[in-house]
Amino acid sequence: MTNELDDVLAQYIALFRGRGDAYGSWDGGCVREPLTDDTFRQHLFGDTFVGVYPCVYYKGETKCVWGCTDIDYDNPDEAWMLHDAFESVGVKSWVERTRRGYHIWVFATELVPASEMRRMFLAAHQVTGLNPKEVNPKQETLNVGQLGNYVRLPYPNDNTGQRMMINRDLTIIPLSSFLKEAHKHLVLSETITRLADYYQPPVITYTVSAPSHDMAESARRLTPLGRTIFRDGPIEGRDRSTTLTHLAHECRKANLNPEDALSILEDADLRWGKYMMRGEAGILELQKLLVRAYGHIQST
Repeated sequence: MTNELDDVLAQYIALFRGRGDAYGSWDGGCVREPLTDDTFRQHLFGDTFVGVYPCVYYKGETKCVWGCTDIDYDNPDEAWMLHDAFESVGVKSWVERTRRGYHIWVFATELVPASEMRRMFLAAHQVTGLNPKEVNPKQETLNVGQLGNYVRLPYPNDNTGQRMMINRDLTIIPLSSFLKEAHKHLVLSETITRLADYYQPPVITYTVSAPSHDMAESARRLTPLGRTIFRDGPIEGRDRSTTLTHLAHECRKANLNPEDALSILEDADLRWGKYMMRGEAGILELQKLLVRAYGHIQST
């Protein structure tokens, strides 16, 4: 039994390896300690669950061996749309049921540029027409010492039935079966490079003009979820950039025009302290976030 568990651990580490000098806590936050075999063992068989930072700085380049995208609401059809888009071009992906939605994972045969892994996922979003809420790796490049963002790992030993890979009928794939199949269907680096080239970055032609409504009116027109996010800010364990992204999507669902949506984001960001502290550069980041939520925007 010990040898069998050791084999499972080794296969799991090979798939989900990442940065080795830090890892993410389950409650949110960075643990500045080495990511060791025992860290993974505690996640799978113990009671300390973790996330992994995907990006490593290798030979002057930011690389990773896996990527995943997040559908942060309960819509399995969208998860399987992305899965099927990957399958149509020969890429094996895996759907994980999370606490609030789904992750779609892809594992490479070797370290690949983080930019290519990310853009392959973004290309899949463009093909399916699904807005990318959170694609990991989030960063295409990192400087030495930068961590980026971590992702909580699947198959924690918590007996909840969540955070496990699933079949299309929503039944759970046992860990050993997942590991065996995942290692049989690792994606070649040249395939990731080829598919990444299909991604078309949005052209940001957005220029700020006067909002058509005052702030109070724009806030009243938000969806119920949008009003809650706008009022309460990030929930525990959720970072500010992700929360701003969700708020931008709720602005789009409420049919706010981009100018009114931008004023909503600016007001929220001033209270939460993310981008607006950076002056003009911060406003540009909010505009980029808005473009990702609304698609190509041109306003004069």
